[in-house]
Amino acid sequence: MVTTADRFGAVPTAISANITQRVVLRMADEQAYNVLGVAKDVLSERSAPGRAIIKGHEAQIAVLGGTANVAEQTALTTSWAQELAASGAPQAAGVESLPQEFSAAALPDSVNGLPVIGLSDATLGPCGFEPIGTFVIAGPPQSGKTNAMRAMVTALQRANPATQFFHIGGRRAELRGWRTWNGTASGPAETRQFAKDMLDLVADESMPGKIVFVVENFTEFADSDAERPLKELLKAINRSDHFLIADGDINSFSSSFGLLGELKSNRHGIALKPDAYDGDSLFKVPFPRVKRHEFPPGRGFMVQNGQRTLVHLPLVEQ
Repeated sequence: MVTTADRFGAVPTAISANITQRVVLRMADEQAYNVLGVAKDVLSERSAPGRAIIKGHEAQIAVLGGTANVAEQTALTTSWAQELAASGAPQAAGVESLPQEFSAAALPDSVNGLPVIGLSDATLGPCGFEPIGTFVIAGPPQSGKTNAMRAMVTALQRANPATQFFHIGGRRAELRGWRTWNGTASGPAETRQFAKDMLDLVADESMPGKIVFVVENFTEFADSDAERPLKELLKAINRSDHFLIADGDINSFSSSFGLLGELKSNRHGIALKPDAYDGDSLFKVPFPRVKRHEFPPGRGFMVQNGQRTLVHLPLVEQ
């Protein structure tokens, strides 16, 4: 691999430590030569373009045609590329990146036997998730939390059409009318009774099939009449093969006690548009230095089994 940088500080330390050879051209700052480990009295501001230090020796970089005219260099380089292609030289693959937006239809039904949550930054291919226990979807406003819920439900339905889906939410829940649910509960009072009714069903290991619970704005139910029954239901889900997805504003998930503590105990979920400290707060897994404005809606770090993966979720029609 050959890479270029316009100044010595442009290369991150983690990358610089793995570079075995350097070609040092004329630098604007004299101190840069010391940092790069070469003599500072070889090159100066009067050095010709292409004059360099290579393995401790002064050298002059060659160019096609031996001309300093950029237009002529470009023409000769283009001609050389055409000659290489005509001789059968393989074309280098482009450096791709995650798309800003894509449809759920572009994803397969499963990968390695798991439902597909989206595309992984590591492979730019489909990324699966384990649909067992509790799963947190956290993010600031306009980060794509509701679409993430749709994407996960769609993925689970495609991977296992026999799955039963139940919805829990407040009066402003957006997903209640999105699809036909096997059952719904609205508000703390209904949710309190619903959680009690579902507890025995979840705990019954003889019951065939899979149950998935979708809870919108989970923190609404903390410190409410539904908190204790919901906490018992979460415990039962975490001991079973069933699944619960819950979303909420990332600033509301700071507590590690009570209902929120039980939801986060599985340390499984995704932080959309994250900050660096969100990994420790949500999953006890550190995130690298990131800035929220660099993440488009639907992109974030997914954590499962103590490992983080940068993923982008598909856009699902409402």
